Order: sequence, then structure tokens, then C-alpha cells
Amino acid sequence: MKVLAIIGSPRKGHSYKVTQQIERRLKQNGDVRFEYVFLSQMNLQACRGCYVCQSLGEQYCPLEDDRADLVKRMRQADGTIFVSPAYTGNVSGLMKNLMDRLAYTAHRPAFLGKPAMLVATASSYTKDTLKALAWFGYAGFEIVSRLGLPVWPSTRRAWRGGESVDRKFDKAVKRFENALSCRPVSLPLRKVLQFYLMKASAATDPAFFQADYDYHKDLSHLNFRVSWWKRLLGSLCCWIVVKWVNRHLVSINQGNSPKKGDASDKAKTKLPEGNSTQ
Repeated sequence: MKVLAIIGSPRKGHSYKVTQQIERRLKQNGDVRFEYVFLSQMNLQACRGCYVCQSLGEQYCPLEDDRADLVKRMRQADGTIFVSPAYTGNVSGLMKNLMDRLAYTAHRPAFLGKPAMLVATASSYTKDTLKALAWFGYAGFEIVSRLGLPVWPSTRRAWRGGESVDRKFDKAVKRFENALSCRPVSLPLRKVLQFYLMKASAATDPAFFQADYDYHKDLSHLNFRVSWWKRLLGSLCCWIVVKWVNRHLVSINQGNSPKKGDASDKAKTKLPEGNSTQ
């Protein structure tokens, strides 16, 4: 099994030490290959909000950096651990930037069926940070385990810990470990509903949401079983959303579709032939 740990701390501090403890525990119980990704060491530029990745496709993003390589490594891993310190009740800026750069995966999930563990460290409160990290569920990950640990910022003192913290740690790691060997063969209802809701969104403006529209034409390319009643319920939700959106949207002469001049020269030259964004 291959596990990828993505650490959103700008330094190798408490978050890194906790992840190392998880690595040791996983390797004690099985053959696990552990790989670290330190976002502080990666070239991930800030999202420009051009919407090209969501409208035309992520391959047309004008930013040339390490995002595609990181996505490839996430796809190849059997499971991913997202680790972030709590910064002002949220994830770190490095982790938030990764979320922004992967925003298109909330429209077109790229990691369906892959288990994910969420880890947050803070001097006291980690609930909001874990809640923010749960966004990766929209990207397709199955959030199977969450772990929030108290850490004292000073190197001179530390929380006492105790049996309750140890049990919390053991249970969280065990849940993730069990999920690594149990890849689902069918999509849960919430993922099916997400698929149909995104399909409804794309259907309201297929000229703008070109990539989304193509992705959501059918479920067959997802390689998961979807029962007939989930398809029926999803189709009903899709129909309701399309009706509601069309009732509340008005047509204007010039919409917000991304134009060739909105992104960089790279986005211009990479537009597929015959694909108009005007």
C-alpha cells in the first residue's frame, strides 16, 4: 500500500511529528510505503480565479507549476493524509492554496473511492480546521478518519497527553488503515447526488461549463456501480435544480464565459480546435 502525506505547515514542526507517528504505526501493522509532500517546498502558484479549469478543463490552466505532478501522485496513492496546523481557526495558507488549485475537482471528482485521513494540530481547538479539511471529500475522497491533536506552541512545554489522547490517535489510525484495504465498488448516495447536482449546474449553461458538461454526460466512466434507485433519485434532483436555476437566472447579452483574453497566452494557445469561448 502506498500512502501520501500532504503537509500544509511551512515548517517541520508538530504537524510533521504527528505524521511521523502515524507512519510508524501504519508500518508496524503492514507493508506500507509512505511518501511526504511538503507544500512549502512545492511550486504551487496562487489561483488567479480565471475559471478556465472549471469551464474548459484543468489542462488549460495558465499557471505552469507542480499542480499536475501532485495530482498524479495523489491518484497513484492508495490513500492520502491531509495535515494542517490550525491558523486562525482554519487551515494554513499553504493548504488553502492547494484547495483553490484543486477547485475543479469539486465539479469533476478526480479521487473517487480513495480513502483520506484528516489531521489538524493546534494549541487547543481543531474542530474548524478539520471541518475545512473535509472539503477534500468534494474532490472525491472518502473521509474515513479525522484526528485533531492538541500541541503546545512552545518547545519548552507540552500537553500531558494521556490515555484518552492515545486512544483517540489509535482509533483514527486504525480507521484509515482498515479503509486502505477495502476499496468500495459502488458510489455512496452523497457522491451520486453530488454528481447529478454538478450535472444540473453544467446543464444550465453548457457553453460555459464545457468540461463539466462532458464529464457528467453519464456515470459509466467512473468505474463504480450505481444502483437504479440512486440514479433515479439523482435524476430527479437534477431536474429540480435545472428548473429552479433557469427560473432564477436571466439571459444577458454578454455573459461571464471565459474569453481567450481572460487568461494568459498559454490558455489562448491551448484552446482545443473549434472550441469557442466567446
